[in-house]
Amino acid sequence: IAFQLGRYRQAEKLGLSALGRFKSLKAAAWEAMVENGLANTYAALNDFRSAEKYFQAALTSARATGKLVTEAEIEASIGNLEFSRGRYAEALRFLELSRKKFDELRMPHKSAIADLEIAEIYSELHLSDEAHELLSRVVGKLSAMKMQSEEARARFVLGKTAIRQRKSTFARKELEKASRLYELEKN
Repeated sequence: IAFQLGRYRQAEKLGLSALGRFKSLKAAAWEAMVENGLANTYAALNDFRSAEKYFQAALTSARATGKLVTEAEIEASIGNLEFSRGRYAEALRFLELSRKKFDELRMPHKSAIADLEIAEIYSELHLSDEAHELLSRVVGKLSAMKMQSEEARARFVLGKTAIRQRKSTFARKELEKASRLYELEKN
């Protein structure tokens, strides 16, 4: 909750406390989730060295316990960290690893989010046709699953991509739809 509210130093303190408790209980599966949370917290604080350290620890813990869902979530987080650092090849590699695991686990909502994140990278790299194609599929999936916030984000990226493709009417429609969805979420 502290992380979601942007209280990163509080999230760090709580995460370190939780990690200490789970280590003393030898609860490796929980350790992996807390390490992932700490890594995301450090990424939000732009402390990339600490983020990398905790992501690696989280991956080790998740793999040791065979928690494929946690491993996929950690890989997605690493992909997002690499994207924010401009390391697009690494970001795509980790997001694709994550997406494949979510497909294997039959978690379509997580696969759709991974596809959205991959499409965002395509858009950032000006691979507009690829981004547009993937986003067009993802928007429908997110809408069908009633994932309003993610759908808004996908429509925003699709609109931005359409601007690059000089499809102004289509872009305007997607950006208006994204705006309405964000308003419904009070975001």
